[in-house]
Amino acid sequence: QWVHGRAGRGAVAERGRAELLTGTSVEREARFLVRDEPTQRALSRLRELDGFRFVLGRRERQQNTYVDTRDLRLRRARSILKLRRVGKRVEVTFKRSLGVRQGVAHRLEVTARIRQGQVAGVVAGTLNLPPLRRIRPLIGPRALQVLFTLHTDRTILVMADGRARVELDVDRVTFRKGGRVRARRLEVEVENLTASPAAFSRAVTALSRRFGG
Repeated sequence: QWVHGRAGRGAVAERGRAELLTGTSVEREARFLVRDEPTQRALSRLRELDGFRFVLGRRERQQNTYVDTRDLRLRRARSILKLRRVGKRVEVTFKRSLGVRQGVAHRLEVTARIRQGQVAGVVAGTLNLPPLRRIRPLIGPRALQVLFTLHTDRTILVMADGRARVELDVDRVTFRKGGRVRARRLEVEVENLTASPAAFSRAVTALSRRFGG
């Protein structure tokens, strides 16, 4: 079972305060659910995809905590706010849907690197960070609260065809809420790093044909 979801990126990086690295980008990405473990393993070992060839890869374990108001104002505005922890690195990210074009979702993404000690300030809404400034017009004076946490074991594969690059994120996702495991899923995200729309579409179509039967 394969379903389109989010959307790679043309990014503009900017440095704010000395302790923070912030960035604004537009994601262009397709996401698919993976039907079974053998398909997941095959994706993790992928080395060629219709002219794109493996150039580098890594694995990481993520903890993604999603935050919204009690009445889900961000969700109603087709937006999210999340905290991502990877090892000692912590980021807060705002995303807002810009629509879906030809099966590829586009989102505005604003990310700021923070220190571990600043996490509580994100949920409290007291930090003056670019992602938090983005949500204020959407939620007004309403308080934020933690909704749930996703734990993701990710295999990252960067594939290149000349200067065109795409990234495959092969994920094993565990959904936790209230300290309990509520669901698990396997998925792959295909992100456009530097490819033209046509080249990216070629990669997504080839992936779907090979693994989506």
